[in-house]
Amino acid sequence: MKMPFTENLPVQAVLPEFRQALKSHNQIILSAAPGAGKTTLIPPVCAEELSGNIRLIEPRRVAARAAACRIAELDDTPVGTFSGYAVRGESRRGEGTRILSVTPGILIREFQSDPLLEGVDAVIFDEFHERSWECDLLLTLALEIQSALRPELKIIIMSATLAAERLKNFLPEAAVINSSGREYPVEIVYKAPENPQAFDSIVLSCVRAAAELFRAQDTGDILVFLPGAGEISRSAAALREILKEADIRELHGALEFREQNKVLQKSAEGRRRIFLATNLAESSITIDGVTAVVDSGWEKRMTYSPASGMSFLELQRISRASAIQRAGRAGRTAPGKAVRLFSQIDFNNFPEQAPPEISVCDLTQLALNLADWGAVPADLRWLDAPPVPGMELSWKLLQKLGALTEENRPTAHGRALNKLPLHPRLGSMLLRAKEENLKSTACAIAALLENRTAGRYGADIRPLLEEMKYHPERWGARKTVMKQLLHLLGGPADEIEPEMAGRLLSWAYPEWIGQKRDGNTASYRLAGGRAGELDPKDPLFGEEFLSVAVLGGTSGKSVMIRLAAPLDRATLEKDFGSRLTRENVFDFDAETERITAREELKLDALVLSSRAIPPPPGAAGKAVLAAAVKRKLLLPPENFKKARQLIDRVRFAGLSDPEAGFPDWSDEKWPEVL
Repeated sequence: MKMPFTENLPVQAVLPEFRQALKSHNQIILSAAPGAGKTTLIPPVCAEELSGNIRLIEPRRVAARAAACRIAELDDTPVGTFSGYAVRGESRRGEGTRILSVTPGILIREFQSDPLLEGVDAVIFDEFHERSWECDLLLTLALEIQSALRPELKIIIMSATLAAERLKNFLPEAAVINSSGREYPVEIVYKAPENPQAFDSIVLSCVRAAAELFRAQDTGDILVFLPGAGEISRSAAALREILKEADIRELHGALEFREQNKVLQKSAEGRRRIFLATNLAESSITIDGVTAVVDSGWEKRMTYSPASGMSFLELQRISRASAIQRAGRAGRTAPGKAVRLFSQIDFNNFPEQAPPEISVCDLTQLALNLADWGAVPADLRWLDAPPVPGMELSWKLLQKLGALTEENRPTAHGRALNKLPLHPRLGSMLLRAKEENLKSTACAIAALLENRTAGRYGADIRPLLEEMKYHPERWGARKTVMKQLLHLLGGPADEIEPEMAGRLLSWAYPEWIGQKRDGNTASYRLAGGRAGELDPKDPLFGEEFLSVAVLGGTSGKSVMIRLAAPLDRATLEKDFGSRLTRENVFDFDAETERITAREELKLDALVLSSRAIPPPPGAAGKAVLAAAVKRKLLLPPENFKKARQLIDRVRFAGLSDPEAGFPDWSDEKWPEVL
């Protein structure tokens, strides 16, 4: 390819240095501010200097498509020839495609099928400062291949200036190239709302600020950063009411490709545009014509709790790096203005960078990828290693799903799971559903959960499935995802059966099977040991068993059940028969000094049935200990004469004859005895 004419992008100044680095180094760090042109020009230079193919990793689908289209446009060739892209469910590439823009998941699967990346001469990480766990894993795998098998493989990391220092320390042998950005001066205005913590205040403040900017300026478009699609939708409705003359555009990751392209086009009527966007617009795409930015200072970020085994989409403050990136969007084509809806003190208190995703996310998919690769985290080189507690929890979950052996080696089921572009929970549900002729229902559920759909009918997922069945035209992107998943599974589609939702969800979330507690309560005991709370007015109230798919928020010590479906006892016992256990439980009544015993049928923490049995010989000690631990009593308890005598005798016997094997019933050992 001949280098195309460009509009004097700043990165052109360092292209000679970059070409020389390609000849002398196999690791290159290119630090460049937004707008430098690195995404547009660096991949074609690599294609010129190297004989093999180039993989350009973009953190989001919209960015991968946009990069491929822009490079193809400059090359004056159709997309899919010299420059193409591959994202989940969509690909435009040919035999002669030299530069392939991909999302991280696509390249991870390419590593799985071809660990040497034969024919690929360079792997380029774009916008690496966003630090998704998938990009961290890809960097680790690329470094492993480069050091052990393919020293000629070029690893090129392109990142914002603020994130470059850590990379330099991590890769001391890498060539480091710094490029300036093309930015005009941006006036920063701080305008903190009266109640910044109020959720509704975010939308109201953004709408007011956007309207004021629009009326104060005669030219230029406005970009408003909001936390998520819900806030974008509410802000759009409000702005369309008060600014009839403005062209309001909504931009977030849930939009289909055609919708995203349409959003970025110029207004046919020549109207000024107001873009309402998530942090997708921070660095992944360029919007021409923006001269003003409104920054809410908030974003929605997935946070994973190893203690609960749950991920929460939390509203969080952005980092200083994000605030700087957002403001810079106002100065790409002309002098601009950025209105920050927080104070200077707030900005100074923001974290410098958002934590790398690998340190706070669900690591189940990463654990399965590594197991399939045949490695454990300690064997590999990481910029930030995955936390040990999160990895241990992920291994346990994968074992429950049948994806890993007890030695954490992948099973045939696990290898099949790793080929699906889904979380292992949902992939496991799909593979099992295929065997049970429930493919369409499982794919519909996966499409809903992949897009984190909230219930419009309380927590019950079944009415949503009814809508997908009878009114598919209303579901847009989710229906497309469902079709893609059905294609992956192969074979003809069957009917969506909403009443099977509980069974299917139990296969994906076995530790979130909930059992209603005794009494007229909305509280459920979950199989994993936690408690879940259902809204007392919810249509699912009163169901004995629930298969829970989405948990979020808190109510005291419980988490709220957001999306679920009923599960009948017979189906539960049939599907989980191999995991059911029978256990004898003993208790001690201090007042009557009587021992009781019962046999319980259990699924993890759930007691499915219980029946009284005669206390067997030798049950006294167990009963006393169980009662003491349950009531948090010190032992031997005062005024428990017979219990005290029993414990004293066992303690004396143990001290008198240490070799006889008497249990250690000392105070220090009570927590371990049961």
